[in-house]
Amino acid sequence: MKNFIMNRRRFLANAGTTAAAVPLMMNSSMAWASEHLASQQLRTVGLSVTVQERILNEFKNSSGIGSVSGKAAIFPDTQTELLSGSRAYDCWEIIGERLPAMTQTDTIRPIDTKDLKNWDGIRPIFNTADPRIEARAQISGQIWADDAKSKLWMVPTVYNFDSIGYRPDLVSAEEANTWTALFDPKFRGKTGLNVDPLIAIGQAILAMNTLKLLEVKNPGNPNREEINEAVNFLIAKKKRRSIPRTVG
Repeated sequence: MKNFIMNRRRFLANAGTTAAAVPLMMNSSMAWASEHLASQQLRTVGLSVTVQERILNEFKNSSGIGSVSGKAAIFPDTQTELLSGSRAYDCWEIIGERLPAMTQTDTIRPIDTKDLKNWDGIRPIFNTADPRIEARAQISGQIWADDAKSKLWMVPTVYNFDSIGYRPDLVSAEEANTWTALFDPKFRGKTGLNVDPLIAIGQAILAMNTLKLLEVKNPGNPNREEINEAVNFLIAKKKRRSIPRTVG
């Protein structure tokens, strides 16, 4: 987050490259740096994808910082917290669609690609926009902080649409192979949906397309009427009401 205590943030940001360049013998400045780093902490927030003890401890061991902590929270909750002025975290697992609100309010700080070890091997989809689609609707048009593409607002770690997680001892792979499984009466009261509207609406529309309740050509970019249909569908499901069959 921008405007944090500058020393810790910059020190953490450069910890990896600094450690790689340290000679075998340490002078007094290096000894101070080592002690200073050991007194630092990394505070992160995100989904379970990144807020894992395994990942946090790996960073702690490789960087030499004193402590790490992670809080599991969904995107909208954390965004609201940060835009309200919270300085409780050093980094946040974010998605591209939520970047504009953060960059326009000067809430986050970009990362230089030269500080990333394996950036040269990144897939072209993160550097090159498809001319058939508006740039801001693509990941390559969301993550860059400058036209030269040297600074990132977000470092891609996971790239996909959400998927269904299920217990194979209770649900077969075939049953869990479609978005309609989330809304199957058979699993009423036993399924959960990500509450982030940027994700939940798309998932509902995918299911509604399969159920022939809607015919949305691009579930990733529905119009207002289609969004309203999806919202009504979700509300009705929550209230356990039946949905009138509609197409359009």
